Amino acid sequence: MKTISSSKVLIVGLARNCQNTIEHEVQIINSAFSEAKSVNWLVIESDSDDETLATLEKLSENVEFAFVTLKILESNIRNERRE
Repeated sequence: MKTISSSKVLIVGLARNCQNTIEHEVQIINSAFSEAKSVNWLVIESDSDDETLATLEKLSENVEFAFVTLKILESNIRNERRE
C-alpha cells in the first residue's frame, strides 16, 4: 500500500458564497494532508454573489490552488427546465 508521504493528492470541491469560510477550510484540509508528497486543489465555483471569487483568486496566489468559475448557472438551469 502506498504511504501518504509518497502520495500526490488532488482535492476537488465545489464553492458558492463561501468567502467567509473557504480560506480557513483550505488551511484545515491542507494541514490534514501535510505529510503528502504534494497537495493540489481544484475548486469549481458558480452563482456566488459575495466575494468568493476574490477569495479564490487570493488562494490561487498562495497555494497549489486552481479554480474554475461557471459564472451564473442557476438562471440557465431554470430556463432549460421551462423549455
